[in-house]
Amino acid sequence: MPDAEAVRRCAERVRGLDVHPVAVIIARVTWLLALGPAIAERPAALHVPVFLGDALQWNVDVATEEVRVPGEPPLVIPAGFAESEARFAPGVQALADGLRDKAEPDAVERHLRRIAGVTEANAKAMAATYARLLALYKAGKDGIWPFIMRNLVRPRWLSLPHQRADVVLGNPPWVAYRYLSPELKIGVRDACKGLGLWEGGHLATQQDLSALFWARSLDRYLKPGGTIAFVLPYAALNRPAYAGLRKGVYGKSAQARITEAWSFDEDVRPLFPVPACAHRPAQQGRSSARKGYALPWQLAAAGRG
Repeated sequence: MPDAEAVRRCAERVRGLDVHPVAVIIARVTWLLALGPAIAERPAALHVPVFLGDALQWNVDVATEEVRVPGEPPLVIPAGFAESEARFAPGVQALADGLRDKAEPDAVERHLRRIAGVTEANAKAMAATYARLLALYKAGKDGIWPFIMRNLVRPRWLSLPHQRADVVLGNPPWVAYRYLSPELKIGVRDACKGLGLWEGGHLATQQDLSALFWARSLDRYLKPGGTIAFVLPYAALNRPAYAGLRKGVYGKSAQARITEAWSFDEDVRPLFPVPACAHRPAQQGRSSARKGYALPWQLAAAGRG
């Protein structure tokens, strides 16, 4: 394959998402290094598709392109922007630049219309959203909302049906329920109940965010028939708190046929502070044990049904 084609395909198909800015920077550098000498054939404008964003999508409506603002109506983003990274990124930047310069909405609308592929209707809608941002800014509610919009809507864009991935790989946060803030506990409990992950009772404190990340990622980012593979706590293999994860049915729409797993030995410490296991991506319907590891049972990979 020509180097230029390899770079083009990677830019279209190999994407990343993390909520931590430093992790995003490291992942972007890794993405570039992985291309090796082929990167010399990159186009003049290359956007590394590793995004800063909330993979769980706590504050964005998955049914519409709306970003929730506490105590205020939501910020609306036209579908024509949310579904196209080539329009969305410069469009949000235009809003941020407008706030910086205290520009009027009409001036921002003219800027938006100059972005390739932007329709008149979408430019007007984004200008209306900018007017809301400007009002928030003048009311002393800071100018960070374009940044927040960018980080919340990009995960939404990745979860659109035509953007979903054939393979989803992840190393989610391992945070036990007992260590969460009171407000986050309510959201995690409700989300886990909706996905069939909540065990409750004396197991409530042992519930873990990693199981929620697994089910949400499968539901929102994986194509039907695709493969998901995560690094999880070893407890995911056999502990009661993870029984819902192992069932492979998450809510009304997401299902997984779990086929394989292997455990890590103690040599992985201190990389992982507790015993860990890995989900190996494999073709749906096939399973194989990793030689040299004693597996209590076959756990991963999982194909979305």
